[in-house]
Amino acid sequence: MEFKLIHSRSSVYTIRLNEVGFSAEEYSRFKFGDKQVAKKFAIELFDHFIKENLHRIKDRNITIYSSPYVTLPTSSFYLTEYFYEKFKNDYSSLVRNIKFEKINRNQTYTVDYGNLAAIERYNLIKNDTYSFNNLPHVNDFLIFIDDISITGSHQFVVESLLSKLEIKNEVVFLYFAKLEDSNVLPSFENELNYAEIKSIRELSQLFTTKEFGLTTRAVKYILALNDSDFDYFIESIKKTGKSKILSLIYFSALENKYGEIDMYRKNLLKMKEGNYSE
Repeated sequence: MEFKLIHSRSSVYTIRLNEVGFSAEEYSRFKFGDKQVAKKFAIELFDHFIKENLHRIKDRNITIYSSPYVTLPTSSFYLTEYFYEKFKNDYSSLVRNIKFEKINRNQTYTVDYGNLAAIERYNLIKNDTYSFNNLPHVNDFLIFIDDISITGSHQFVVESLLSKLEIKNEVVFLYFAKLEDSNVLPSFENELNYAEIKSIRELSQLFTTKEFGLTTRAVKYILALNDSDFDYFIESIKKTGKSKILSLIYFSALENKYGEIDMYRKNLLKMKEGNYSE
């Protein structure tokens, strides 16, 4: 399935057969919450954006969005947050105002999105309910940021929302990387997602680093673990003296409505019984 996108996809890197251009291992850590990598990627993304768009943003109001989420952020939220901070710190004098806004997403799923083909991706997300926290001002320059674009399905859904609301602002869809090679299957995204974080052992180590932020991917991965792997995760975190992370996972999962999903209830119950719900 090929999506007819209204806007072009601007990216730092273009993925082709046997050519990625960036570290797959860093990308994998980023997807599971490594904020140090998110900051590194954000700097590259910002430099790319400025090079292409400096002439378009002078004396404008800028509104920036990360990919849609419920409450628990995706990894692209941290990428966008650092992008916003760099914009505000380095270029705020060139624009009138810079805002960081949110697109709400009111559904979630257990299927690993990165392993799906284009039509499967669209069928999965087409019934999602997207909405703006605040509608953009009519003259705002809008920047929609995501870490990677494989089939364009998410952009297609956001563009559909813009059309539905008759939002005709000047828009940029900005990605760290995009796939532009029909010889590469969309499921290649999962090879990147798990290039370094291959098991709960690598994820447990990542959780204890200073530069870590919870992501939907990490929490869903943990809640779907089998008994032995889940017990290993709990004990490994307890040994580090950072048990507060477990409470954060528990409450973040509930806020993201994961308690309504059968696949996640067992481990959520174990966390509650272990007093990590306090």
